[in-house]
Amino acid sequence: MVSLGLTCVSLLGSQLAPEDIIGVPQIIDGRSVFCPPRMIARDEPYCLFLDELNACSQEVQKAFYSLIHDRRIGEYYLPEGSIVVGAGNRAQNNAIVKPMPVCIVVVFEPVHIHEQKTDPKAHLKNLQLNHQFCKSSVV
Repeated sequence: MVSLGLTCVSLLGSQLAPEDIIGVPQIIDGRSVFCPPRMIARDEPYCLFLDELNACSQEVQKAFYSLIHDRRIGEYYLPEGSIVVGAGNRAQNNAIVKPMPVCIVVVFEPVHIHEQKTDPKAHLKNLQLNHQFCKSSVV
């Protein structure tokens, strides 16, 4: 396991509206400025985890577009060193999925995670984890 030492902020795409991402406008010096939500607008680098990316509405996918491509929301830019990770379920797994625009799909490197077919306790033991941890943590 690799650790980057970044705080992870998870956004569940299927539960969001576009304004949850782009924020709300404020009038500053006679002009409207969108103020992104605090969970996105951070000062330190972080990992932005966009979950259920292919289950969210097209409007939410559009709101994610500038975060994914330009690493920004309005005038706010993600801090240098931040990363964006997207996740979604596969249609062949009978998941709720919606078509994603090619302009979003092409920027992600697909990684397919498959269900572990072995007994979870045996798998943990194979990873040389403490037996007591396995016994008390896995049901």
